[in-house]
Amino acid sequence: MKKILLLSIIVVFFYSCQTIKGIIQTPSAIKQIDFALKGVRMIKKTEETYYYGKKSPFVFKDNAIFIPCKINDTANLIYYDIEMSGMSIKHGLLREEISSSVEFPKCIKTIKVKEKSNSNHYIVYKSGLKYYDVVSDFFDLKKLVGVVTSVSNDTFIPNRFVIGQDVFPNSQDAMLLNFSDTTITLLDSINIYDTTDFTFVKSLYTCRGLEICLTIDSIEYSFLFNTASKEFLSMPQYAEHQKCAFVNGKFKCDNFYVQYEKHKKENDVFITSYKEQNVIDTLITQQTNAITIGNLDSISGEIHYIKNSTRPVIGMQFISQFDWIIDMYKQKIYVKKIKEKEF
Repeated sequence: MKKILLLSIIVVFFYSCQTIKGIIQTPSAIKQIDFALKGVRMIKKTEETYYYGKKSPFVFKDNAIFIPCKINDTANLIYYDIEMSGMSIKHGLLREEISSSVEFPKCIKTIKVKEKSNSNHYIVYKSGLKYYDVVSDFFDLKKLVGVVTSVSNDTFIPNRFVIGQDVFPNSQDAMLLNFSDTTITLLDSINIYDTTDFTFVKSLYTCRGLEICLTIDSIEYSFLFNTASKEFLSMPQYAEHQKCAFVNGKFKCDNFYVQYEKHKKENDVFITSYKEQNVIDTLITQQTNAITIGNLDSISGEIHYIKNSTRPVIGMQFISQFDWIIDMYKQKIYVKKIKEKEF
C-alpha cells in the first residue's frame, strides 16, 4: 500500500476512471492534483502492521459492515466501503466526514471544490489531509493518511469514518469475509486457505473496483461489488460503454451492453419519482430466480433496473447471503451460500 509507485498509479486511475463531476475553475484541476500528490507523499510515513490467521468479529447492522477499532485512541466503528479507492479530494486511505456546523480541524493541507448537484444547486466541499493512528483486530496503522471533509448545507453525516480496499485487505493479502458468523480472517500473501464447499467465481479487478460476474437470464454481466449499496442487485435499463480491467496481469477493454428488454417479465413493477413537475428517475423492480453466480444457479432475489444508472451493482442484500474468500494477491474470488432469503 505504501509504495509510491502503486499510489501514483491509484492517482492516475482516479483522474482517468472516476471523472470528477462538475469541477469549475476554482480551485483548478491542477490544485486538486497537487492535493492528491501531497497525500501520496505523506504516505511515506505510514507504518503498517497486519494480523493474520485470527478470526475476528465485525459489526453487521443496517445492511452495512462496521469494523471496531480505535482512532487516535478513541473507540469507533469504521464503515467499510470496499469500493472506496484513490487519493482524491474526497477519499484518502481513511475518510472522515464532519458536519459543516462543526469547526474544521487543523490539517496539513486543505482545499475547497465547488460542484453542481443534481438539483442544479452548488455544493462546496472542504477537504483536508491529516494523519490518523488506527488500531483494530486486523491491523495497526500508524500515521494513516486520511481526508477530513465537510459539505456545505449538509443535513446529516451517515458514517463519520470510512475505509476501503486500499487499506483492507492489502493488495498482497486474502480476506475471508464470513456473514454466517460475522467474522473476518485476514491471510497473508502465502494464501493457504480451505475452499471446501466454496465455488470459484469469475471476477475482474478494474479501475472502479472489484467486479463479480453473474448471469441474469443466461446473459453474463460484471457487477460492481459495492458494500455501500443496500440493495440486492441493480442494473441500468440501458447502458453501452467500454469496460476495462486487469486480466492475467494485462489491461483489457471490452464493450459493455445492458438492455432491459432482454429481461422484461410480466410482473415487473414500474415506479417513477418526481421532484415538483420533473421526472427524476424511473425504476423497474423485478422478482426473479434466474440469477447464477459460479456454479450456483436459480438464485432468487429482486433486481432494480434504474434509468439513471451506468453499470450493474451487487449490494449488501446479495453479498450478505454468502461467505466470501477475496484473494487480492491471486485475484480470485470464492463464495459459499449460507442461507435462503427472499426480498
